[in-house]
Amino acid sequence: MPPLPVEKFGALAALPNCRHVFTQRIPGIDVSHDKAEALARLEKAHQRIRDATGFGDWPLLTAKQIHGNKIAFVDAPVESDKEFSGCDGVITNQRGVALGVYVADCCAVYMVDPKTPAVGI
Repeated sequence: MPPLPVEKFGALAALPNCRHVFTQRIPGIDVSHDKAEALARLEKAHQRIRDATGFGDWPLLTAKQIHGNKIAFVDAPVESDKEFSGCDGVITNQRGVALGVYVADCCAVYMVDPKTPAVGI
């Protein structure tokens, strides 16, 4: 099986309350067409990455980006995956929750409060 196409950032890795991973393009998976179709093709690979990095059983919260100025705030326990429509990011203070965004021609911004469990992307 090929290695996982992931990276970590040194500054974030140095923080005790920040587990993170950046997923690169996954070789052999076509993402050039409809976003919903591309995400369906990526689902197994993303789950493999989540499992390998320790996020496999955590709820995944994602933003369905619109290139706007809205952020979803999650300040209560989460039991299952959720996509927030009309948002470009997610911020939470809940532990045991994975956050994700899908980027193509822009970059993700990772935010971490080193004094609390608050994180955002």
